[in-house]
Amino acid sequence: MLTRAVSGQSLLKPVALAFALACVAGTWPVAAFADPIGEGLTDSLNGHWREAIAKLEPLALAGNADASYALGQMYGGIGGPADDRRSLLWYQRAAAGGSPKGVIAVASRYASGDGVKKDVDHAIQLLAAGSVKDDPDVQFNLALILSDEKYDKHDYVRAYVLFTRAIDSRPDAPPGFRPVDLRKEVAGRMTVDQVAQAERMLSSQPKER
Repeated sequence: MLTRAVSGQSLLKPVALAFALACVAGTWPVAAFADPIGEGLTDSLNGHWREAIAKLEPLALAGNADASYALGQMYGGIGGPADDRRSLLWYQRAAAGGSPKGVIAVASRYASGDGVKKDVDHAIQLLAAGSVKDDPDVQFNLALILSDEKYDKHDYVRAYVLFTRAIDSRPDAPPGFRPVDLRKEVAGRMTVDQVAQAERMLSSQPKER
């Protein structure tokens, strides 16, 4: 999935690559998960994907969003057998369970048309709704879509605001793909009045609504 997201032509290349980076940033954070999720991830990384599924699937079916996300990545070809349909289903389950990474993964599919009918508006709805909308990585990915000049409903003002709010969320991103870099790029397309409007929104609304 990630390879296709990078090479896909449906979005601007920087947007597609940044979507991939958003997912990669959360790929296999073994230390972040308590056992047995961490054990399952370790099994998968070591090539024991059947054992990993045996540990992760019961947790995912019981409603654990982290386990669902891990299975989505496994079936996406990272440490497991590639199966696009299963990967999307597990990502959707993770998203429904409140996982920001799950929401990002599903939204990236719809934004790029990867394995589903392309629907950028639906991707935006996923990223802008529910309890995950204030997550910095979610805001970053929403800003990527809204800043895409090829998207007929692009919104540079809102993208500027969201990149600003996500500015501390991706310190290890390569130059050109950090929120501060992308905000600068968007600002270059904005009028003085639009920048002023975005700054007013930042000062008056601590969180995106």
